[in-house]
Amino acid sequence: KDSVDTNILRRNQQETTAPPRLKMPLQKPPTPKIPKTFYSDLTVRELTPGKHMVNVMNAEPAKKLFYVLEAFEGITEYCTWIESAIVEVVEGNKITSYEPESEEMILAKFDGNYYRAISSAKDGDKFVVFFIDYGNIAKVSSTDIIPFSPKLQMEIILHEVVIENFPVPLNKKAKEIIGKPEGFEIMVKEGRTEQGSYVADLVGL
Repeated sequence: KDSVDTNILRRNQQETTAPPRLKMPLQKPPTPKIPKTFYSDLTVRELTPGKHMVNVMNAEPAKKLFYVLEAFEGITEYCTWIESAIVEVVEGNKITSYEPESEEMILAKFDGNYYRAISSAKDGDKFVVFFIDYGNIAKVSSTDIIPFSPKLQMEIILHEVVIENFPVPLNKKAKEIIGKPEGFEIMVKEGRTEQGSYVADLVGL
């Protein structure tokens, strides 16, 4: 039998063998950036000097400070529009925890429901938020916060008003006026102050 050159066989085997594949390190997909909305990005409905019919949403009577909604035409439909948009955003949300920046607009949970709010500060493991449509403040955890959405950038219609002639302590006449279910009238004296509030008097007092 003819002898076989083992060196040639070995060389041919090396030439036909594919080089080993390099193992590439696994990389996590980049985390999508969440667009942020800040209070300054929203428009605020203004109160002109003169009489306005309003409803109180929240108040600090000892400071004569009231958070009110003006009873303008279409306000019921406007509030329903905001509520429907919030439901849509909440149902489509997939983020289980969110830590907002200061002054960032968010949705925050209060008594089981979500509302538009602004994050003002962090207190321990909770965030202090101000509900822009109601005027109240609460501390909420990151698991009760949802990022804001462009669908929620409706005009802010809540007004901070200092009623100068409001009696402290409250008297019977003032209680009757502000207790009317249809709302009550205020006389706005000037435009918004540097502190962001209006100065007005209670009509009929």
